[in-house]
Amino acid sequence: MELFRDDPTLVVRLVQRAFDATLTPMPERLVDRHANLSVDAAQLRRVDPRTADLVLIVRNPKHPSGGAVIIVEVQIGDDPDKLERIASYLGVLIDREHLPIHIGTVALEDRVARKLDTWSFGTAVTISTFVLDRHTVPPLINPQQARKYSQEAVLSAAIHGHRGNLEPVRVALQAVGHLGEDRRRRYTATILAALSNEDFTICVKELPMNRRVEISRIERRSAFFVHGLEEGTRK
Repeated sequence: MELFRDDPTLVVRLVQRAFDATLTPMPERLVDRHANLSVDAAQLRRVDPRTADLVLIVRNPKHPSGGAVIIVEVQIGDDPDKLERIASYLGVLIDREHLPIHIGTVALEDRVARKLDTWSFGTAVTISTFVLDRHTVPPLINPQQARKYSQEAVLSAAIHGHRGNLEPVRVALQAVGHLGEDRRRRYTATILAALSNEDFTICVKELPMNRRVEISRIERRSAFFVHGLEEGTRK
């Protein structure tokens, strides 16, 4: 999720390229409003404030319909309860923002992606999302592009590395090497967490020694990191 928070334009670019759909013509004006909206939801007692992973909002009088709301979700596995909470959360957003709402969902597994494309609650509510998976996010293997769009490189590496394609993984790991220490560590962990144990070992051995130390000292203690390795192993 930090990838989309660090670069709010990422989801707009990916959806435009994969689905030929424009979520907003003003991606540079997107603002992360998740924290504020979560507080509102909790106060209203209408929905678990942890429902949406990220909420990006643009509001401008020159924007079509006055602006847009973009929800970004990362779905690791099946979670029917979460889908119900998202539906409830949409009501909070509609009440507060009065803007068009779009949902982008990142999925590593095909079976999860298929369920997230369109889902319904009876005949009254049908929700369609833009699913970002291995079919809609291409492997980013151009080193120059990966260095320019590091968040996209990391996402591509995680999605395709989860399926055993290590080419975008190697490109992304090299591309993030020039970033500041904190972001470099976070992005490296995100990539490696998506890999199987075998591929994890291969890629870590290829890293410079200083980055191997970063992994052993910090990332492997992270709950998300360990969870990612366990998911990759089961895969």
